[in-house]
Amino acid sequence: MFTNEVYSIILYKDRECITELNLAMPEIDFGQCYKKVKEKYEISFDLVVAIIDKTSDKKSNPITSYAFYNPENGDKLDAENACKEEVIIVKENIKSLLNENVPQM
Repeated sequence: MFTNEVYSIILYKDRECITELNLAMPEIDFGQCYKKVKEKYEISFDLVVAIIDKTSDKKSNPITSYAFYNPENGDKLDAENACKEEVIIVKENIKSLLNENVPQM
């Protein structure tokens, strides 16, 4: 995980690691999108997922984006076209948002 004042970036193959490691990143439920991308590119292994949180102002919620990558060669996969009809659910990490708003003593 990489973090600075503007961005937080995480790369993973198993989204459960976000919860297990108590990382301050949103969990994204890709639903059928993940499966469609694997089928479109004929990939049998878990995809590499990148989640990017960009904070434009410390008081506002971050802007979350994602990308899928081929685990064998690192190529970015076109999920936008494969998933344009799919619902993707972003579960913000409420604990990290609350911690940012707590005044420091």
